Amino acid sequence: MEQSLSELISISHAFGSDIRLVWSGGGNVSVKTGDGSMLIKASGTELGQMTSSKGWRKVNVEKVCRLLDDLLKSDPCPERIKKGLLKVCCDKFAIAPMPSIETFFHALLGRCVIHLHPMILLPYLCSKTGQRRLREILSPEFDFHWIAFRGLGVVTAEQIRERINKKKLNLSRANIFFLSNHGLIVSCDSVKEAKKVVRRILNICRRNLPPVKLLHLSIKNRTTEIASRIQSVYEQCYDSNTNRITIPARPLYTVQGVSPAKEWFDGVITPEELTYLGAGIVWLENPESGTIQKAILTHFRKTNLWPKAFFVPRQGLFVSEKKQNLPLYRKVFAYYLQIRSQAVHLGGLKPLSRKYMLGEGL
Repeated sequence: MEQSLSELISISHAFGSDIRLVWSGGGNVSVKTGDGSMLIKASGTELGQMTSSKGWRKVNVEKVCRLLDDLLKSDPCPERIKKGLLKVCCDKFAIAPMPSIETFFHALLGRCVIHLHPMILLPYLCSKTGQRRLREILSPEFDFHWIAFRGLGVVTAEQIRERINKKKLNLSRANIFFLSNHGLIVSCDSVKEAKKVVRRILNICRRNLPPVKLLHLSIKNRTTEIASRIQSVYEQCYDSNTNRITIPARPLYTVQGVSPAKEWFDGVITPEELTYLGAGIVWLENPESGTIQKAILTHFRKTNLWPKAFFVPRQGLFVSEKKQNLPLYRKVFAYYLQIRSQAVHLGGLKPLSRKYMLGEGL
């Protein structure tokens, strides 16, 4: 196995097996080979499952940069992006997924690039005061670039290229980017340094997060009744053959064990919530059938997505998902409740702007 591929797999396994850093097909890593090519995670694959024969693609860096130029001069529709990314591949896979949608910014940066969506960082990235707080805790050890969320893929690459063109980046040293409402990018000349920088940032941010405690719910437990009611109404609104099951998600943690307020659930806070999580958690003040139906239909009209999670005061969080996905989604929604709690405590929740919620890459 060539060294660059071995390094790529090493990074992928180091960070891709913990859902607190990436989950489902999220996150991406790349290593440049020195011959004008780059190895990068394949789209829709999981970092933790990458091997020497699957989960990655090899692309021509110069062709990726030319494709980015062409897309920015015209309409970067998803179909053109997909076809373009498949054409820049230079590996020997007969049938394989396209390279990551984020291939473009990887091509612009250093030899090793790591992009994660750490739940440790999301409270900062989804808070109104997150940028200031990150500068306070990371300075003087690290400086970073803050990228406001405008979209994924081509859009993020354009934002980073603007920094390069303004000579605000020295690609021979470590470069750190925080993507508002989204994640972390670390670009370094070596794999060893990139891993070290990522771990150090995560450790500092973890230590400075508002501590959480177990959320104690009502003694009068109605979770079975409420889950059954949500399930019944959901099937009436959506599809009786949906194969979804509704269950309570516990344990739950919030800052100081405080009970959630309705404001915690305003808006969508990350692209992942929109792509995988049904556009956030729905607040159910009164879990009666009529109220549940109204909440589900209102959510659908606003987002064009059926909700997958509901919070009922004093009763907790309920997740509605296909049986095979329930163990993962129950954990992820519980994490997202904690993230919203910490973001509120850090200075207020900062949802995604609606005008960026339907763009390329989402």
